[in-house]
Amino acid sequence: MTHPRKVSRRTALMAAAALGAAPHAPAFGQTRAGQERSPAPGITVIRDDWGTPHVYADTRRELFFGYGYSIAEDRLFQLDMARRSFTGRVAEVLGPDWIEHDRSVRSSADQGSIRSQYDALPHQERDIFEGYADGVNAHIDEVLADRESRLPKQYHDSGFDPSGWSGMDVVMIFVGTMAHRYSDGTQQLDNLATLRDLVARHGERTGKALFEQIVWRDDPKAPTTIPPSQPEEAGPAHFPLGIDPRQSELPVVAVAPNPRSATGPSMNPAEAMLAGFAAAGTGQQGPARFSNAWLIGGAKSASGGSILVNGPQFGFFQPAYTYSIGLHGAGFDLVGNTPFGYPAVLFGHNGDIAWGSTAGLGATVDLYAERLNPDDSREYSFDGAYRRMAERTEIIAVRGQEPVEITVRSTVHGPVIASDPDAGVAYSKKRSWAGYELDSLLGWIDSTRARSWPAWLAQAARNATTINWYYADRGNIGYVHTGKYPRRHPAADPRLPVPGTGEWEWRGLHPFSWNPKVFNPAQGYLANWNNKPAPGYEGSELWSSADRVREIDDLLRDRAELTPQQAWDIIRETSTVDVNARYFRHHLRDSVAPMPEGSREARAVRLLEEWNGSHVDSDGDGRHDHPGAAIMRAWLGRMIERTLAGDLPPATYQRFSDSGYLDSPADVASVNVGSGTRLVHNALLGPESGIAQHFDFFHGRDPLTVVREALSAALDDLEAAFGPDMAAWLPPVVPTLFDSRNFVGVPQSGADEAIERGTFLNRGSENNMIALEPAGVTAVEVAAPGQSGFVAPDGSTTRHYRDQLPLFFDFSHKPVRFTHHEVLGHHESIRRLR
Repeated sequence: MTHPRKVSRRTALMAAAALGAAPHAPAFGQTRAGQERSPAPGITVIRDDWGTPHVYADTRRELFFGYGYSIAEDRLFQLDMARRSFTGRVAEVLGPDWIEHDRSVRSSADQGSIRSQYDALPHQERDIFEGYADGVNAHIDEVLADRESRLPKQYHDSGFDPSGWSGMDVVMIFVGTMAHRYSDGTQQLDNLATLRDLVARHGERTGKALFEQIVWRDDPKAPTTIPPSQPEEAGPAHFPLGIDPRQSELPVVAVAPNPRSATGPSMNPAEAMLAGFAAAGTGQQGPARFSNAWLIGGAKSASGGSILVNGPQFGFFQPAYTYSIGLHGAGFDLVGNTPFGYPAVLFGHNGDIAWGSTAGLGATVDLYAERLNPDDSREYSFDGAYRRMAERTEIIAVRGQEPVEITVRSTVHGPVIASDPDAGVAYSKKRSWAGYELDSLLGWIDSTRARSWPAWLAQAARNATTINWYYADRGNIGYVHTGKYPRRHPAADPRLPVPGTGEWEWRGLHPFSWNPKVFNPAQGYLANWNNKPAPGYEGSELWSSADRVREIDDLLRDRAELTPQQAWDIIRETSTVDVNARYFRHHLRDSVAPMPEGSREARAVRLLEEWNGSHVDSDGDGRHDHPGAAIMRAWLGRMIERTLAGDLPPATYQRFSDSGYLDSPADVASVNVGSGTRLVHNALLGPESGIAQHFDFFHGRDPLTVVREALSAALDDLEAAFGPDMAAWLPPVVPTLFDSRNFVGVPQSGADEAIERGTFLNRGSENNMIALEPAGVTAVEVAAPGQSGFVAPDGSTTRHYRDQLPLFFDFSHKPVRFTHHEVLGHHESIRRLR
């Protein structure tokens, strides 16, 4: 196999002289020294000592050519499978098992709309995407000319070759992930089914009251990233129980889930046993992955500068989900890392400002119930007349068999996602970001060139997807909840679908001035773990007073000044914490107060009191260090069961019984307070809850009695599983899985490349910290397993294939080089591409 050629010290000195740089450079603290330029006309790629490529070029097309070439050199198979995953072309190379995946992608994403946006771009913007594609293609040409040493092993094993790229392929990776993964969610049909189930079980009045209690619109006591300007109100949020029957009585139509042909590894017997007796706490529906961030402003940092720490959570994969890159020239001068395949760098800095992001979970999607023509189910009623659904034909190429033809239908609202002609209804999906996908991507790209809050905010206004954006410069911090959001019909309940006959249309989109945003909050810091953006804000998530962001908030609030190292250490402190324990320990303590001190229940609660609330395996024996972890989980599972199971219909109970605990490394990539935990927490708070408790889940019984009974049942389960000695109640830890399949289950590396190691850590897929201080910029990151995903045909790998795994499990990091002084002073290779 070949690599970027090694260079001698003399060559490095010559390159440094060409750049006007000193041959030696400090590791950190180097302030920005002007726009980086190519050593000579053309494209130069200098890789640093961690394998990060820094591309130097004078034109946009050349700069992004170097980017595309470099990522193809490191991650060609992963990049190729990402493109196929999000353009619906997996079956073309992996066969008929992937037809349903491709059908789902083609049905959801209208590539014709993206093509229209793409063709309307000016040449200087298309140069970004076409230059990137040209770079990928240049590397593919080299690889195919030397297949025996340079074609990645995964292609040999899978039996197909890489094919050419276009600029459209580049943008579709962004559209398929950022728009369709993070901004396309809605639970309106699930909510409708829940409402109908509850009314059928309890009658209309009680059923609707119970619905308000478990699918609330706003909890005023939920923690917010933008702090309230005044103390929180004591009373709970209140919305009328009179849900409009035109919404509540719509037909429920099942939507087929997105296919995923592969499943995660099975649980070992001990984990299965623990999951069995805590079954009430395992109602998690699909992988939960989101991110966290905290920013410290000048008033709260030790240096008077600002610190941004970001932990974007996309899932743990081999190769890593994110890719590190430096871009220098053609108006760009930045370094950072970004989801693989993105031409925009989502997490990084340019010497003057730093930026980051987390999922926003705002409500950008509505479902419309289309009334079908009883004589022709391809027609629907709108504005008093039947209209023909628009149709397009998609041809899915399938390896080893004839192509499959599908028909995709849409209405004035958007793609049809479900249809039941017998019930006379179809559901279509309306997206507030539709038509703005490429402007969102370009806004993200251009934001990396901003040098001030106003300039950066102007680019944030372009982003139509629901994302939290973060900003820092020397001493200042800022936040904006980006996205374009609909102005709904005044009578519309955003939790439920609306009729599509024309009376319930949006009144346009909110202006950017409506979006929650803040600059230099008085508290001196910002924290987010996908929680509620601002007081009074309604999104697509059931934000609750029980929220994992409180773990970060407490650590920031209680410290007067923070150094960069202290800011980084918050990752360690929050990665293993039990996010449920803080809400229930006092209830458990109070519940056993009447019991003898030597009772089994009292002894178990004492263990909970002694436990530090972390899920750790410090001695490396594969088991939890303290029985408190098992006691808390077992109790919460039984408590959810005793509180909710008798009153919620089976389908609704399954949906709302999640405690958030892990059963296997494939379950989730990020742990949050579960839906069942939130409901039990609110029920125990009673009138102190932010959500009015219309329905008494305890049926008049003393809640502490129910707590104690659940504890007794949990202790029975633990004794049966582990014996009577409480000190031995140390269940196996769930390891961290770096999966060989991407988040939609498509292979992105060989199955034998997956990594299962250590203890699950509730942290970002990568973590980065940027400190913009008076003395200069310090930046560090860890993006395990490593920068490279290349596996040669003989199975050998590069030195950067897994070199960041030790950093990840030690809560350490690597330096992020920025200036050409730093890059050349710590370079690994220099290569001229043109």
